[in-house]
Amino acid sequence: MPEHVDGVDPRNGSRVDLIFEDNAVSPQFAVGLDLYFEIRQRQRRVRVKSNMLGWYRPNVLITTAPILDGRQMTTPIGAEIVVRYMLEGSVYGFVTRLVQKYQNPINMWLLGYPELIEVKSLRQSPRVQMYLQVKDSEENAWMLMDLSLHGALLSVNADWKIGDAIFLNFTLPNGEKIEQLRGEVVRVHHTREERTVGVLFDKEDQVQLAKIREYVESCQLPQRRLTTEFDIPRELGPET
Repeated sequence: MPEHVDGVDPRNGSRVDLIFEDNAVSPQFAVGLDLYFEIRQRQRRVRVKSNMLGWYRPNVLITTAPILDGRQMTTPIGAEIVVRYMLEGSVYGFVTRLVQKYQNPINMWLLGYPELIEVKSLRQSPRVQMYLQVKDSEENAWMLMDLSLHGALLSVNADWKIGDAIFLNFTLPNGEKIEQLRGEVVRVHHTREERTVGVLFDKEDQVQLAKIREYVESCQLPQRRLTTEFDIPRELGPET
């Protein structure tokens, strides 16, 4: 069953309800990532912010020591911690425990490394911004400004209307060719500077949509670090 939890939206600080789905994913992190802890203290659960300093797979995560009411928390070793964070348009969550605390070279915590993480996408369809030339079946050229699994935003110089059908031809940056992909105009926006239209792709063209999905999802992966994963940058430290 999905787990219902409440938390804080890191974009605006408001309280939000999240449903973590049953599908779990392998951990994905980034140095400097904002982390949101939920920790039980006495008879209440408190929420505090921390930052990711590094990790040593599959043993520990290394974070800044969180601050509560202007002072470092006195959480005991072994305490359970609910961790949530946002990365590439999704909210991730997992439960871990405090393994160790250090004061040198900075105040930091070591947390148990999670085997699996629950994820909930905040986007109905992940989008990739780009500037790519596309042509219709009559060889008219337009500019594709962003691409999703289900559609695209085009900059055009034609008076398209909602409901108009168009067949698009373009080559993805990974070299995959998209030919005669049918789309329907579902949104139109005109300004003095440009005209843009939102196009919804034909969901029946599974072969070409699979090519688009592969490219879009490849762009959503966080950048992999080329150096050792166990790294604590000197400039990172607890918030003041």
